[in-house]
Amino acid sequence: LSPNQEIQDIAFKLLAEPKGPRGRSSIPVLSDCWKTYRDFKGIDEATRDGKRQHTMWLEFLRIAGDTVMTADSVQDGLELYVETLGNTENTGSTINTKCSKVMAILNHTIRQRRLPIVMHKPAIKDSNVHAVDYVLSPREERSLMAYLRDGPRNWKTAVLALMLETGVGSSELQRLERVNCHLEDKIPHLILKNAVMKTAARPRVLTPVCKTTLELLSSVMWTRGWLKFQGMTEGAVSAALKRVLRRIAPEATARSLRHGVRNRMLGAGVSLEIQYLIGGWSNGLNTIALGY
Repeated sequence: LSPNQEIQDIAFKLLAEPKGPRGRSSIPVLSDCWKTYRDFKGIDEATRDGKRQHTMWLEFLRIAGDTVMTADSVQDGLELYVETLGNTENTGSTINTKCSKVMAILNHTIRQRRLPIVMHKPAIKDSNVHAVDYVLSPREERSLMAYLRDGPRNWKTAVLALMLETGVGSSELQRLERVNCHLEDKIPHLILKNAVMKTAARPRVLTPVCKTTLELLSSVMWTRGWLKFQGMTEGAVSAALKRVLRRIAPEATARSLRHGVRNRMLGAGVSLEIQYLIGGWSNGLNTIALGY
């Protein structure tokens, strides 16, 4: 090697040396980033959120490839990642969220190893997050509740009644624990709080007041059918609920009911702070909440 090349190699190795004694002197590759970030943040991969973050990272690694971390390889990986996601059904908001998480993981290693890398978030095409979601009209909502009142009593009708009234997600009810169910109290309520909540804002209390909802829940919860529902995949639950909703509105999905709750709160003049508490959204300028 020429003297200049040797100096450059030594300088780069010094820059790649981590701050603390626990670090490695070798130049990291992309796959090294997850473990250090996971340990730093205390992420438990056995939880729902930990598994979600790890899956997101593995998706990036699959697209970008496990290359040595240089300014070009990192930026090229991000550009390819965003471009690839843009050719799928992912919305602009989802791509932005995934890209931000990946950049946070990368940035932790960059700072820890003192690497001479500056990342720039790739341009992401904007999109309306829930533009394709159908929203039930007030008349359709009343028709649906009437059908649930007079129809069969099973986990599907009970779940739809509670979703229609409170905007809760079916996956949240799948993880509902029996100890947090208090339908016999003076004020009947369900506490959404367990170890696998999707976000820190999701824990909340549901207080159904509709007679039909309460009767359905009282007769169905913790039966064999309800326990079967809690063990189903989210896709199977969504498909089963959609088959019931088609009787009222062919284009409706379970997500339509969450939109309806948000619309009713807006129509009633409920403050944004209270809306976020009821819906389980983070307070402030929240792009997910504003999409409803």
